[in-house]
Amino acid sequence: MAFKMSGMGFGKGTGSEPLTKGYSHPNKMYSHPKKMYKTEPMAKKTQAERAAERLANKEARLTGKLDDASTKKKARLQNRISNVKNKKARKEQMAKNAAEGKNKRANLNKDVTRNVVVGKVKTEKSTNESGKKVEVNRTLTNNKDKVIREVNKKKSGEGTNKTVAKTVTNKAGVTTAKKEQPFGDAFKAARKAGKKEFTWKGKKYHTRTKAEEATKNKKTEVKKKIQPRVKKTLGGAIDTKTNKPVGYNYGKI
Repeated sequence: MAFKMSGMGFGKGTGSEPLTKGYSHPNKMYSHPKKMYKTEPMAKKTQAERAAERLANKEARLTGKLDDASTKKKARLQNRISNVKNKKARKEQMAKNAAEGKNKRANLNKDVTRNVVVGKVKTEKSTNESGKKVEVNRTLTNNKDKVIREVNKKKSGEGTNKTVAKTVTNKAGVTTAKKEQPFGDAFKAARKAGKKEFTWKGKKYHTRTKAEEATKNKKTEVKKKIQPRVKKTLGGAIDTKTNKPVGYNYGKI
């Protein structure tokens, strides 16, 4: 049996109200006893923004290694830092494009340098508003930073984005427009000119079609004659198999 002491008031306890109404705390961090969340949720970052942050940390980490690096290693680190900086700038531009509702690859400038056996290869690519590549430049330099070869490509920037122009500059500084002629076009041109042979990529080819080639092979087989068994000499005909005069019966009456 429970007794209530005089001057004692219980007030509202935790069980005085049903839990279905929810629980409200003065700091307003909880709106339900089983579901905890903040009143002002954090803004979610895009993939490009998160990538840009990771690349910024990588840039700082690589920069910290420059002091204790040797000459060769420092050159490699500087090359990597340059590539990371450019990639971070591209990710930031992609995040900006996404925020503005544009194609995420619009107006990007890619600049990457790779170390090769003879030196370095620098590749530069740029895109248009549609995110299509419009220009590609590659420069090969030797270990003394002297340009060996340069290649410049212009692209259509639409559809399948085909290359519309290509220029190659060799180490002598002679610029020539390079465009390989397809085999079919070279074959048709040589055949139309009446040539029996033509050269394509340093190799010689004939201008006969498959039907003409089959006909030629058949004629060659017909022309091959069996060696005659009888040959004529001053003394008369001789059988080439027995090497004896023809028509002479040896030991027969």
